[in-house]
Amino acid sequence: MFWLPSMMLDAGVVISKRLRILSKGGKRAARESGRMVTEKMIAAAEAGLILGTGGSTTKVMKNCRKRVRANARRLK
Repeated sequence: MFWLPSMMLDAGVVISKRLRILSKGGKRAARESGRMVTEKMIAAAEAGLILGTGGSTTKVMKNCRKRVRANARRLK
């Protein structure tokens, strides 16, 4: 789990950028808040699917890390 610290840093960056967007309000904030809810629902479903088909928690975390990195890149 050597990747956990980098995921934590990326998550902090994503949270910071999203808070900045949300604090400004407007259409972009509305889109981002909707996207956040949708992403959480998809992530929960994927985690359930991975675990339900015999996958490990490590595989779930790798999937989450991939999404966090994608958000960090998108929000630059």
